[in-house]
Amino acid sequence: MNTRDQCLSDGELRALLDAPEVERHAGVHASHLASCPACRERLARLQADAEAAESLLARLGPVEPIPDPALAYQRLAVARDRRPRASMEGVSFMQRLFGAPRRAALASVAIVALMVAVIAIAPVGTLAQDILNSFRVRQFAAITIPMDLMQQVAPEMEQQAKQLTPEEKQQIMSGLKGMDSFSTTLNADSVRPAGSIDEARAHLGGTMLVPSELPQAFAGSQPQIYIGDAGHAEYTLDVATAQRILNTISLKPGGLPDPAQTPEVTISLELNPSAVLAYEANGQHLIVGQTASPVLNIPSTVDVEALREAVLSIPGLPPELVAQIRAVQDWQHTLIIPVPAGAKTSQEKVDGAPALLIEAKEGSAVLWQKGGILYAVAGQGLSGSDVMRVAGSMDS
Repeated sequence: MNTRDQCLSDGELRALLDAPEVERHAGVHASHLASCPACRERLARLQADAEAAESLLARLGPVEPIPDPALAYQRLAVARDRRPRASMEGVSFMQRLFGAPRRAALASVAIVALMVAVIAIAPVGTLAQDILNSFRVRQFAAITIPMDLMQQVAPEMEQQAKQLTPEEKQQIMSGLKGMDSFSTTLNADSVRPAGSIDEARAHLGGTMLVPSELPQAFAGSQPQIYIGDAGHAEYTLDVATAQRILNTISLKPGGLPDPAQTPEVTISLELNPSAVLAYEANGQHLIVGQTASPVLNIPSTVDVEALREAVLSIPGLPPELVAQIRAVQDWQHTLIIPVPAGAKTSQEKVDGAPALLIEAKEGSAVLWQKGGILYAVAGQGLSGSDVMRVAGSMDS
């Protein structure tokens, strides 16, 4: 019979959860697990807690309201080249953007995808008190995101899961399945190659800025041109179910309306046409993209200020991250760009407009807004001054 000191520790059991399934049946601890009901029960309990925490974390993470344009462009690249996708595990910020050869399609849209996708996590202010709170991007701000952010939050959520009864866990899992719904007019064909700059210009409505100066490495390079369609996405939340789940796990359901008066909340995102020029030379990539500002609409029944405070109060969020978000000025009109530790950011000017410059050892990017249009220039192996020169040379 197994004694307590022979039983596996919680750490060893957690390691088994992360290991391939075969490790449990043929690994060094397999015989002990087979003969120890206590360890099997603890393993099952840890797995249930981990699954509950994972489900909760998935709901706390940014909602992806549209198909990822980067993935859509990647499908185009794979269809052309028929090359397997390289592993992205452990790859840095700029390497993710530009790393694999012949992946210009993926690189070309990454900044535009970033501009659109992170709007889901940007703090939104109370801009109008009529039908909708509408959020448009006027400027950019950077915050440093710890690469292990979810790992920092996970222990807190797992601890919350341990406090739940089996019945509460089952109620949460059932509630999550019917808590929300999503619809969109966009699909994988919403992003595609264009035949010429004139076609891209027409797609944008007649105006498109093109750089007249390129870094020496790209001299004479002709761009691949991609366009993205306008689209609409909606996310609908069942308020009563959401509040019940949040209360069960001791999180504040701040900002949500009274479900007796407003049973559902629908948040919509309006995307405008976009265009990207993708330059490639000797395995390096330079991208230039633009799109009119997306518009995020939130019903006035949602108290966005209270909702923001509730999100920033999620247990386990690093205090330094919360402090960065709170420090953002004019947060009602600012799109927050998450950057990894080690990247340098600064506020600059492009054509008289405020711009966010991001510099990392692998390359640099600059983003700005002027006249309601969002612009981005990013280059692998380029300095901040390189991308600033490209941005400064852009003209119609």
